[in-house]
Amino acid sequence: SVNNIVSTVYQSIHNLMDASVFWVGVYNEETNALDFEGSIEKGEVLEPFSIDCRDKSRLAVSCFNNEQEVLINDFLRDYVQYIPILKQAVAGDQPSSIIYLPLKGKDGKLGVITVQSFRKYAYTEYHVNILRNLATYTTIALENALLYQNLENKVKERTYELESQKDKISKAYDNIKLLSEIGQTLTGLLSLDSLIQ
Repeated sequence: SVNNIVSTVYQSIHNLMDASVFWVGVYNEETNALDFEGSIEKGEVLEPFSIDCRDKSRLAVSCFNNEQEVLINDFLRDYVQYIPILKQAVAGDQPSSIIYLPLKGKDGKLGVITVQSFRKYAYTEYHVNILRNLATYTTIALENALLYQNLENKVKERTYELESQKDKISKAYDNIKLLSEIGQTLTGLLSLDSLIQ
């Protein structure tokens, strides 16, 4: 599941750099939004939330839509390089240092991954490289999880279809059995009056 993936990657990244905030957003085609599940801030798991991909005032959206890496070490000064206006954080507090990377799967854009710190100048290119490596493994894990989830949904749909077919076949069998019994009764009658009744 996405929650398990986020938790596992967080455990790894938290040991390598300041990951006061760690989110993984997966693109949802139906809602045209990035869905964030299992996001972690200051060691606490946040409630799931979504960011609309039309909201150009969000770093996550800029990263995802433009397939562009984001590295900010003084948010209040540098956000204008990526987004036109400043809005309050979607969840939690406003960090000072931020790395966003797009997650690209074999079928295209998959989502975003981010680490954030409440300290200024918390990240260097070294930290971006670490996150790039983890992003690669995260993408593979997410693709597998989504593939498994889609497969599981198809199995449920097919099982429902088979159950419906089973009911239809059972009704058809009962109807054929009834017609057969009527046919046997009719062929056993010799008089025209009995046959009409």
